[in-house]
Amino acid sequence: MVEGEIQELQHLIDNAVILEAHQDTGGQKITRLGSTVEVETDRGSKRTFVLVSTAEANSTAGKLSDQSPVGRALLGHTEGDKVEVTTPNGPASYTILAIR
Repeated sequence: MVEGEIQELQHLIDNAVILEAHQDTGGQKITRLGSTVEVETDRGSKRTFVLVSTAEANSTAGKLSDQSPVGRALLGHTEGDKVEVTTPNGPASYTILAIR
């Protein structure tokens, strides 16, 4: 069992890619893996997410997988963008307030 875990970790290391923290598009930051994104929901509440890979996801700690519906919808957007998301609980919209 331990050998299987070692192989899995080695596979992750062998296929790791280093990403820049933010990509600049004319002075605006784009949401990417590792970005901390502050959003306002369509109901007016504010939430903060850190976009991470599936292996790092932890909803109670605010770490949102890039493969989740909300995480996937937020990727590639800039501050001020409004994104529409279809979640298991129905449609939702988020406005990106800040990207760090």
